[in-house]
Amino acid sequence: MVEVKAQHQGLSRGPVHPTLAVGPNKQRRIRRLASAWIAGHGSRVGFREVRFDVVGITFDREGRLVAYDHLENAF
Repeated sequence: MVEVKAQHQGLSRGPVHPTLAVGPNKQRRIRRLASAWIAGHGSRVGFREVRFDVVGITFDREGRLVAYDHLENAF
């Protein structure tokens, strides 16, 4: 599963980096969602086979890509 967070560069509110927006509460919600999805797909996939990645994207004020990070196995 991949959680993608984006932000515009230079904003005064929110986390310093978009990946930091995936805190403990968000991680719990994503894990619950993954558990429900796995339960609905029977034996085709196991929880150990699921990886949780986080992608953070930063745009400038004109919407151009400034930076991105892909954190594999983030939690």
